Amino acid sequence: MMKYKFLVEQNYKHYPVGLEDINKAQNDLDIVFPQELLDLYKNVGYGFIKGSRQNINRVMDP
Repeated sequence: MMKYKFLVEQNYKHYPVGLEDINKAQNDLDIVFPQELLDLYKNVGYGFIKGSRQNINRVMDP
């Protein structure tokens, strides 16, 4: 399992994702998310990660 502590501690803007939302998205898309994505959603959620300068990355919600 990957560690996402640095994302939580860096005060990035993130929002929790419930298991119901994850399961609904997988059912709607008829796919199973990779374990790494499931771990990210469960431990961090989705949101925005500020990179260098004006670069802002987004972790998409399910």
